[in-house]
Amino acid sequence: MMNLDKYYLHATGGYKGTKNDENKILNILLEGKVKGEEENKNYYKSPIHKVCLCDTTKPIVYDPIYHVELLSAFKGFVLCSPSLAFSRDLQVETPDYKLYTFYENESDMYDEVRYNGELSLEQLEFISFPIWPIHRLTVDLTNSRKLHYLEIFKQNLQVISTQYSLIETKDIYTGNTITVDDIEKHIKIYQKEVRG
Repeated sequence: MMNLDKYYLHATGGYKGTKNDENKILNILLEGKVKGEEENKNYYKSPIHKVCLCDTTKPIVYDPIYHVELLSAFKGFVLCSPSLAFSRDLQVETPDYKLYTFYENESDMYDEVRYNGELSLEQLEFISFPIWPIHRLTVDLTNSRKLHYLEIFKQNLQVISTQYSLIETKDIYTGNTITVDDIEKHIKIYQKEVRG
């Protein structure tokens, strides 16, 4: 996994990538900012007028009673969708952690921080895409779901590489710069896996 300690990440595809087909990454680039309004919320629990970000420097937290890993913005959001990597120069706030919370000043993701208001892309460092390694434990998604998302990522990257060519795009696992060809090669691998 690439070292992400210098960045805050904003995932654009909803929980487990369920909103990847809405192409929110392209809407954000077109607007030039991440909005915190109701129609732009990435998740139904996300607060209005704040942008949710992932702080990857926070260690994994385990429930001491059930011995399971707690919900993580990184695993549940960032590893499932295109994400914007911002400089850590941002002024953020840390919500109180509470499992299964529904209150605005709380979060059920232990690694979530929030930026108050609209977040300009001036401090955008790069855009990441999760190009899942084959036969490695990465995220809890079927191979057919990963293939579907890779097709969406390919379309996203085609637009980004032509209309926003100055923005760097990276594979979040390796940190390598990725191209449409890289995703196309990965799609072919997953097609073989799905066909079995």
